[in-house]
Amino acid sequence: MATRYSIELPPSDDAFLSACATRRKMSVEQLLREMVDESMAQLQLEDADIPGWHKEILDRRIESHRASPENGRSWHEVRASILEEIAGAVGSS
Repeated sequence: MATRYSIELPPSDDAFLSACATRRKMSVEQLLREMVDESMAQLQLEDADIPGWHKEILDRRIESHRASPENGRSWHEVRASILEEIAGAVGSS
């Protein structure tokens, strides 16, 4: 039986992150690193039961990236694309 993990993600809002960072007296980058570290600790990936077929998909994607890293997009590009898509969906409803 596969182990299930749930992660509660905070809102993705720059003002929220800035306020949290200010309260903790650290930069937003430091706060994000801390949040990622805490999330990874919660996941305990080494204990996760990942099906073999899923590992194969991940391996293919990693190899594809290594073969042609220029075909990927930066996080900033991906985030901008997602925000544009959300704005379009909200604006059209």
